[in-house]
Amino acid sequence: MDPEASAALPDASRARFQDAVLAFQSQCFWWWDISRPITTRTAAREVIRQLRLHGGKSGWRAAAELVRCL
Repeated sequence: MDPEASAALPDASRARFQDAVLAFQSQCFWWWDISRPITTRTAAREVIRQLRLHGGKSGWRAAAELVRCL
C-alpha cells in the first residue's frame, strides 16, 4: 500500500473537497455518502476522478482547482 495515498489531507483541503462533493452531488456523487468526510488522498483522488467523468465543463474546472490541493 502506498503510504502517500493514505496520507491525511490538511483541514483546508478537506473542506474544499467536501464542498465539491456537495455542489456536484446529484451529478457526480449520487452514490457517495456525503456525511463521510474526505480525509485521505485516495478519497480526494476519487473526487477528482468523478468530477472529470461526470461533472461536465464545470466539473473539469472544479477538478483542476482541487488538484492543486493535493
